Amino acid sequence: MSITEMKKELVNDIKGVDIEIATLRRRFHAKIPDIKPQEVLHDEVVDYIYEHNDKLQQILNKIKGLENIDVTDIKTECWFRSNLDNKDYYTIDLDDYYGGAYQGYRYKLIIGGENHGNLVVNGYHEDNVNDFDMVYDLGISVSGEYDAYTHNIRTMVQKYFNDWEPLEEENNIKIAAFNKYIRNHRIKMVTDVYKKLAKNYSYILDYSDGGRELYMVLMRHSDVLLTDINRELNGVDVDHEYFAICRELKELILKVKADICEWYKNVDKYVDNIAVKNIGVPDMSHHILSFV
Repeated sequence: MSITEMKKELVNDIKGVDIEIATLRRRFHAKIPDIKPQEVLHDEVVDYIYEHNDKLQQILNKIKGLENIDVTDIKTECWFRSNLDNKDYYTIDLDDYYGGAYQGYRYKLIIGGENHGNLVVNGYHEDNVNDFDMVYDLGISVSGEYDAYTHNIRTMVQKYFNDWEPLEEENNIKIAAFNKYIRNHRIKMVTDVYKKLAKNYSYILDYSDGGRELYMVLMRHSDVLLTDINRELNGVDVDHEYFAICRELKELILKVKADICEWYKNVDKYVDNIAVKNIGVPDMSHHILSFV
């Protein structure tokens, strides 16, 4: 193999690592089943609530103290029970539709969960006269009408998680396994490249414009890899085997980088010294300079 071919092969190997990893990631994610985004569920729930505000207003008009509430001031909180964990209730986050998580609500209506039917009048809201939260249990006072009003909302939310939660759980397991495989595979590929580079760097470096550019590319590439490895080594959940592999690769890259740097700086000085002092046979400096 000629020096030109060797240089081309090593450069392609370096570039090929990220190309292959990107290809593997693209193929993997193309096979992962799509999951209906939770944002779509949020839109559907909020649209339904807005479309049926008149029904809620009719319910509130029948309860003393709530008849003057404007339903558009009510923040809705929807809860569901996960089939993956029947012991706990979980809420879907609709805060973006009600001014953000930290903006005080005037009224809060709870749908589903242990407090289903509670309408909370915020005691700390500037527009309310009460100093403490007041809770009205619509599930008791107008249970039939309230359950009818919330039935479709609860069904919509529960069905979403019945349909998509198991698939999301399965996807997460596959993604975790793939990420573990891909990080180990990438480490192995990079290690193979730098072992090859450690043996052959002196053949591919020169002092032409292209040679200087290759030298800078190798230095930058090594720095990027070292930054990535240090980030991995400083992670909180690095397993011992992967930690050891990262440490070995870090030491290899540091050695190769130091060797390349020393060669590039010192060989130039030696050749220059030979040329200036005309050491050796008359044409020695010419041949060395031509080779380098």
